[in-house]
Amino acid sequence: MPYIGKGANGFGIRERYRYSASGSQTAFTGSDLDSKTLQIDSGSLVDVFINGVLMDTADYNTNTANQVTLTSGATASDEVMIVVYDVFSLSDAMPKTGGTFTGGITGTTSTFSGAVTNNSTTTLNDDVTLTGANYNVTWDKSDNALEFGDNAKLTFGAGNDLQIYHTPGTGTFIDEADDGSLFIRSSRVTMHKYTGETMINAAADGAVSLYYDDSKKLETVASGVDIYNGSSGNSPALVLKDMNSGVVSGDSGGGLYWYTNDGNGQGNNLAIIQKFENSAGGAGIGFEVGTGSSRDERMRLNTNGQLIMRNANADANACITVRQSVGSGLGGVYIDTYSYYSNIPGINITNGDTNNARNMEDVEFHRNGALKGYIRIKHNGVDFTSSSDYRLKEDAKEITNAFEQIKKLKPYNFKWKNSDDRQDGFFAHEIGEVFDYVAQGEKDATEVKKNVVRNKDGFVIAQNIEKADWEKRKADADNEEASPKGETTYPTDSTWQKEYEDIKAQTIDNSKLVPMLTACLQEAIAKIETLETKVKALEEA
Repeated sequence: MPYIGKGANGFGIRERYRYSASGSQTAFTGSDLDSKTLQIDSGSLVDVFINGVLMDTADYNTNTANQVTLTSGATASDEVMIVVYDVFSLSDAMPKTGGTFTGGITGTTSTFSGAVTNNSTTTLNDDVTLTGANYNVTWDKSDNALEFGDNAKLTFGAGNDLQIYHTPGTGTFIDEADDGSLFIRSSRVTMHKYTGETMINAAADGAVSLYYDDSKKLETVASGVDIYNGSSGNSPALVLKDMNSGVVSGDSGGGLYWYTNDGNGQGNNLAIIQKFENSAGGAGIGFEVGTGSSRDERMRLNTNGQLIMRNANADANACITVRQSVGSGLGGVYIDTYSYYSNIPGINITNGDTNNARNMEDVEFHRNGALKGYIRIKHNGVDFTSSSDYRLKEDAKEITNAFEQIKKLKPYNFKWKNSDDRQDGFFAHEIGEVFDYVAQGEKDATEVKKNVVRNKDGFVIAQNIEKADWEKRKADADNEEASPKGETTYPTDSTWQKEYEDIKAQTIDNSKLVPMLTACLQEAIAKIETLETKVKALEEA
């Protein structure tokens, strides 16, 4: 039936409820004639019609929740219509050309022109395309992906300093444009080919590894860097390439540099290994040590096969040149040998001359530029000579009383404790009491040695050997073929000691006794000749 009176001005209808009044009924609530339960939300607006006539708001109230109460009771069988309206008003409707929504928008198709500002949460339930001037960005619901078209950029920063984008046929780019740092923070960072092949792997508090064709080639470790060579044949693990196309004679190429630590991880370069195209000593690989620009070349292996140490100049045709040219510093050659196999010498000096008539010095000894002696390999033996020119000597005194001096010596035949060898000789401290220039060192002197290996008889056979290294080498002692060639092995009954007080043995130079023995023999001959003369005179008498 038509309504009499003014309808709801500017309010959207939420729901209508119909009731049939009983005599003098004032309260209407609960289920209506259509079995709908009266629902009045806080703030909702309500119109009440009785028999189609709109009631004045003074004739009813909604003070009780979900109930309309009339001021005067209705007549029996009166039709009471209660209309509940939504809380928004037509004044909140957004005009065609602008305005503000304070509620949500639900629809299948909406078109907006101009700027749209949303001050709350927006939910979009299907594909969304953001159309750019040249490139689009799409949320693809079925792919669960935010898809950037080719060359469409994801940018960060007020000045678009960080940009991520893909250019077809070229690649994908991450551009940091403000000259700042690009940080990737994680407990582990890996870089893989899209098929899964590993290229870089970096772990927090651990290794950073580089791969080639899914094979590890370089890895940082606690002590430095490990380089792996998994290639067959003679492929190198590390290659240094000088890409300078303008190399000329005298140039040196970059190589390996070592730096001192100044507390900030920096400092002067202390040592360099680099190549030389040509210079004094010839082309080759040079080794420099020093501080900063004050480095000096101390060794070079040149293309002629010469090893040059201490300075850059090789001696003529020498294979090895060792020069002492560092002021008052100690210089020379220290050779520590170990003959791994029987009948193989630690040091082998060979003269290939087949002409036995020629004699050449195979080893020469010089002091202050002057020849002091030499070792000469002859076709039938070895000569050992030392300088003895009278022009090099002064204050010469004839040896006298040699017979009495020699009588003081105590020669022995003895056995060495660490071998089965017997030998004739002297005790150093005893011969030193007679001839102090023959013996060297102090009687009963000792020295402390670290990390020593001792044989079953207690003699030190090695020092400065870590315990773990001794244990490994001891295990190989009975199988030298299984041990690395050139690596010392130790007897299975040997022992290791962190610190040991060993004897500091005295030494003697027996050759220094020759002149005294000669003088003694001469005195003895003189005595014999005197006695022979006396005997002859007695015989003649």
